[in-house]
Amino acid sequence: MKITAMTRMRHQLRRMIQQGAPDYGERALPLQAAEALTERDDPASLLPYLDYEDGYCVRDDGKHPQLGFGIQFSPLMVAGKDIEEQIESLITRAPADTVIQFVAHSSPAIEDRIQTWEARRLRYCKDPMLKELVERRSQHMLDAAANNKSLLPNERLYPREVHYFAFFTMTFDGDPEHAEEIRSWRHMCDEFRQSVQGAFASMGLGPALMNELGARRVLRRIANPQMVPGELQRLEEEDGSFVDSIFDKRTRIRVKSSGAIQFSDDEREVDVVPITIDTYPDYLRLFMTGDLLGELKSATDRISPAYWMHTTIYKPSTEKARNDITMRMGMISKQCMSDSEWYKGMMPHLFTRRRDTQQLLNDTRSSYCPVRMWSGINIITEPERAASDADYVTSLWRKAGFRASRERYITLPIWLSSLPWGYNPRMDKPTSGLQRAQMVSSLNGACASVCQGDWGGNGPVVRKDPQGNPYLYANGLLLISRRGQMSCIDIFDSATSYNFSVIATSGAGKSFLANEFVTDMRCRDGVVRIIDVGGSYKELCELLGGQELRFDPNYPVSLNPFWGIRGKQRYDDDDGGSEIAEMIPVLKDAISQMAFPLGEPDNYEYQLIEKAILETHDTHGEVMETKHVYQWLEKRADSDRVAKNIALQLEPYAVGRHAAWFNGEPQLDLSNEFTILELEELNVDRELRNVVMTLLMARTTRDMYLRPRNIPKMMLIDEAWDLLADPKSGKFIETAFRRIRKYYGSAGFITQGFKDTDLSPAAQAAFDNAPWTFVLKQSGPSLDYAEKNGKLGGEDEFLFDMLRGVKPGAGYSEVFVKHESGGGLFRFVVDPYSYFLYSTNPKDQARLMKLTEAGHSTQESIRMLAEGQG
Repeated sequence: MKITAMTRMRHQLRRMIQQGAPDYGERALPLQAAEALTERDDPASLLPYLDYEDGYCVRDDGKHPQLGFGIQFSPLMVAGKDIEEQIESLITRAPADTVIQFVAHSSPAIEDRIQTWEARRLRYCKDPMLKELVERRSQHMLDAAANNKSLLPNERLYPREVHYFAFFTMTFDGDPEHAEEIRSWRHMCDEFRQSVQGAFASMGLGPALMNELGARRVLRRIANPQMVPGELQRLEEEDGSFVDSIFDKRTRIRVKSSGAIQFSDDEREVDVVPITIDTYPDYLRLFMTGDLLGELKSATDRISPAYWMHTTIYKPSTEKARNDITMRMGMISKQCMSDSEWYKGMMPHLFTRRRDTQQLLNDTRSSYCPVRMWSGINIITEPERAASDADYVTSLWRKAGFRASRERYITLPIWLSSLPWGYNPRMDKPTSGLQRAQMVSSLNGACASVCQGDWGGNGPVVRKDPQGNPYLYANGLLLISRRGQMSCIDIFDSATSYNFSVIATSGAGKSFLANEFVTDMRCRDGVVRIIDVGGSYKELCELLGGQELRFDPNYPVSLNPFWGIRGKQRYDDDDGGSEIAEMIPVLKDAISQMAFPLGEPDNYEYQLIEKAILETHDTHGEVMETKHVYQWLEKRADSDRVAKNIALQLEPYAVGRHAAWFNGEPQLDLSNEFTILELEELNVDRELRNVVMTLLMARTTRDMYLRPRNIPKMMLIDEAWDLLADPKSGKFIETAFRRIRKYYGSAGFITQGFKDTDLSPAAQAAFDNAPWTFVLKQSGPSLDYAEKNGKLGGEDEFLFDMLRGVKPGAGYSEVFVKHESGGGLFRFVVDPYSYFLYSTNPKDQARLMKLTEAGHSTQESIRMLAEGQG
């Protein structure tokens, strides 16, 4: 059996004592020993690991061999009772002498996310201005993370990557010389590992089994916290031994007189301050543990520095642990000599201990198993902030009901015990060693598990190219949670559709977010169509070389939806095997809206419209006009009263006063990839405006259909509460929004409040067909309406309490993102370059105009403003 780290430590301490320890004055002996160890010896000698092989970390506890494996998982925003029960069941099923560690690791290691996001955005981007935007945004985030620069002027908000892990260590208590026993134990370890993966998957945590490279990377980041993660990753040596690869050669460790552990090299230094929980809340539930990261409803509660937060659960032999609890209960009962009120008043702590021990005994005899548990956090911070950051965390935890204190004398063994597979129960007895773990029930252990946090979005994810080679993918909006977690939100990574809704009151930061949607699409070399009233996007459109098309009732423009549609197949997946069959759902809904402005067509009328379109197309083909549908109906007027009625109602649009809008060759030029369709002038004729909007959506839908399927497309309707107010356009909206996905398209709408989504069937259809919802600042009545009418799912009091605190601040806007794959509350923070590109502030526009008039290009002018010039 190989010598363990504990054995080596004892031998080293014995040699130092024999040689005579240096004079440390009145400093505590544990600090003297820790400093001597770290100053004289290779730090790798302190680690308990022996090797990593066959997917397991190999170690021992000084007496028995052990195998460990790790699971990386995605956290839940809030965990409920069902998750408590599933984690408790997992603990109960674990073999005896198993150690389980739940960990949240917050670090500035955002390089993978940011660089993947940047590479994907630049891959198809053709606009130099947008390329510079992407590069500057990336560098802005990387600089803030690497140098601890806050993204906001008035508070500490650093970009962080928070990874969640569960580490399991299993102990072999058989005969190491007996090969069959070892094989049987190894088989049991494999089965338990598979069971753990299944349990995490059933909880919706998306588990991924760690391999040796992943384990090395995690341990290197913990063991070299002073180094920039990207630089550390570049120095990785995959060929060296597992243990020797953990500490970088330049890393030095020193235990300071304050108890903090200093990690340094020639360029940087940080302090690691271990804090452990002394007492848990009297009534502990799993959702309470989530507040250790910061209360979700608070705009400022967060642990700003990097950290390693952990809960370690040791499952001993159940029968032995129950016997120990029974013996302890007997000893406490003897101390409680009398149940008199006088004695209870004199010795209240004894009776509290007796009550708690009796409760634990009852719990472990009935439903749960006994475990030993301890929790803590290692704060990784600048030396000058170590004391204040530690005080802040203990205060934050006290507010959440957890009493914790800073370790001052045994920080090195506490830090070593908190490492993955680092905890040794033999070093943490109730009356000797660390004395940190407490005997509790398995339900208590489950409720203290670290499994809640902020959603990292739907990227980076591993995808495969056509040849089957894996690659990292991240795209979309780049956001940051209130607690610092970076997130990529890609609306095109969705199992249902890519449609979205934005609910934002005035002044909530809607324009910046909408502009980000546009630039995201243009960076993909995608197509953007915005149907707007009010000119909100005019400046960005001009900057990016787009076009604005305005519609005036006095100057009709043909929007004929039938022109150019072929009767044969264009794509393999065309419905009915032809282009006309593919487009017929949209076309018949458009005609229905014209012919039935005040009602809905019945089944016969609806089918008759479809027949009219198809037979008219057979006659006129690609030069078909709306008047041809009218003429087909007119021919049947004498024999079919329904056809006569439909023709009469269609007449104003087909051959009457609005005929110029719907006949002839279309005059709508959609060749520019970024086109704004401005309807403000049509407000004088709302009926015409609503039909025009429907036809524009039909033309946009067909434009999406005609373009290659690998090009993303977006149709955005702003001020939806007004544009979607027509009570008869719901069927068309539902049809169009549903079909757009097939063409790799996204349909989105922006409105001011949740009540607007029910103003008409059209608005309701748009909202119901949008799996992505982005909620910015809302008024109280709007949120009350959403809660009452289930606009964000079921009635969730906690969620709506959180949404009532959503508001913009200096340098950011806040947005709650909801999707079937996850959700969370984020801040949209931009770099200075993006700010001046998106800003509609008159003062900013005037400064930009002044620079361009002085002879600078638009891109140069924005760059100068971003750098503080001009």
